[in-house]
Amino acid sequence: MEPDSVNYNDLFHRSYGRVLTTGDFFGDFYDAYLDSSEEVAEKLKGTDMVTQAEMLAQSLTHLVAYSTNGVPSTTLQRIAAVHSKAQH
Repeated sequence: MEPDSVNYNDLFHRSYGRVLTTGDFFGDFYDAYLDSSEEVAEKLKGTDMVTQAEMLAQSLTHLVAYSTNGVPSTTLQRIAAVHSKAQH
């Protein structure tokens, strides 16, 4: 494929679709994240990781939709506001 002819949006969606239908992407992500650092593991101690993984999956769904259509969903706007407040 010539670099100019690559449809990166399509390539991403196909790749992401494969990831979601093969194994437990979000569970594996959090397993690796928790194993990456004692500090991370301590901060997330007591967290319901199944719920956490579901929230990450939902958040990514909204980000993927935004990357496709350029319009942030109400949910994405709410998530951004919550995370913005947490940083200040």
